[in-house]
Amino acid sequence: MPTVTITETLDGQTVAAAPGDRITVRLPENPTTGFRWHCPAAPQCLTPESDSFEPVRGAQVGGGGTRILSYRALRAGTDLLCLVLWRAWEGESSITRRFEVTIAIRAADSAAAERP
Repeated sequence: MPTVTITETLDGQTVAAAPGDRITVRLPENPTTGFRWHCPAAPQCLTPESDSFEPVRGAQVGGGGTRILSYRALRAGTDLLCLVLWRAWEGESSITRRFEVTIAIRAADSAAAERP
């Protein structure tokens, strides 16, 4: 199954996928500050698969990197994937950034017909 990669340049955009596709979100993060990306509301058409952090090559201890969140597209439909950068123990008042992308999951037949 194909992988759809989403980066911060797609904030506010709509991304197409098909059932079974892997949706990978890559956002900059420095977890040593306590601020981490989090999805406060579970998407309806996606299921979470993994959550990992990739440090910048050669970065010192405490340096930044990329948060990688992966989901699997379950079924046709449209879902709004919302993420917040926050300190979980401080609650909503600590949110410093929001990221939203609409995932349009087309039925397998129509998605296959549109791919080259």
